[in-house]
Amino acid sequence: MRWDDGLQAWMVESAGLAETVLAHPGLSAPPYGELYRMLGEHFGVAFDNLRFAYAHIPLCLHAAEHAKARRGIAGHLATRRGSIDAAAPALVARHFSALKQPGTIDLMQAVVEPFVVDLLSLVTGLDDIGADQAPTASQIFGRGVGMARRRRMEAEMGRLRQHIAEMLGQDPGSDDVGRTMALLILGRDALTGTLGTSLYALLKDAGPVPLAAIAFPEMMPDTGVPYTERFVVEPVEIAGRTFAVGEKFRVFLAPFTQTGEARDRAKIFGVGAHTCLGRPLSLDIWRGIGRVFAETTTRVEIVDYALRDDEVFAYPIRFLARIDL
Repeated sequence: MRWDDGLQAWMVESAGLAETVLAHPGLSAPPYGELYRMLGEHFGVAFDNLRFAYAHIPLCLHAAEHAKARRGIAGHLATRRGSIDAAAPALVARHFSALKQPGTIDLMQAVVEPFVVDLLSLVTGLDDIGADQAPTASQIFGRGVGMARRRRMEAEMGRLRQHIAEMLGQDPGSDDVGRTMALLILGRDALTGTLGTSLYALLKDAGPVPLAAIAFPEMMPDTGVPYTERFVVEPVEIAGRTFAVGEKFRVFLAPFTQTGEARDRAKIFGVGAHTCLGRPLSLDIWRGIGRVFAETTTRVEIVDYALRDDEVFAYPIRFLARIDL
């Protein structure tokens, strides 16, 4: 654990300490809603749509509010589970069958991104998730941005909120609208980034062998969520040091993939009360991709790869691959 002057936060970079910090009851997720309330009062901007979204995202809440938001999303996922289980295997097969066709493609644009949009449509029950309404929706977790960008995110959240309300036929202030916003904001870039970075990690060292010959791991080898943050809400002692209320931790998740232990790799989805509710579905999808690999004899060579400049997610902006018979 080291102190970062620029971020004014403690950097947590080991698996053991990361687990301790993530599970500690004296720490909370960043209070985004309150931060934007204070920011809005200072600059005379309401940020109503951003604060509405934060109020329904468990990642942004603590204690009773966090538990309520988790119950709402868990209940929604439970009602959709039958439809998801019935349709997801065919959805994976349809999109990832592109790996069976020779040629050069961008795996993000041609496969991963459209797959995640279709999957989220299935998860939310919406025919149109409004992907074009809020192209930078996931960036609402970034805090090192200027007011112009914050105003743009507020406008995007307003469009997305209205679109979902119209699709659901409900008042824009309903909890159903808020939960759907939360699912789209949490799911889109996190899952897209995780699938993209994991496929890259799997393919970059595989060599010119058929996909069926690659040892496909049970757990994603990488994550599109490089870190998460926690704030001290009551004095706590961690690693022999006492931390005061208001101090901040930035907890990196990559160490969980580097211990060699399967039980640690699963912690890229979080630990304790904030464990990702989408973990079971994400793992089902990953196993489905593994089944496509197992029946595919083409060879895939990475031609070009780059991550986008993103404060929040590890998200490949370019993933060119040559597919040969």
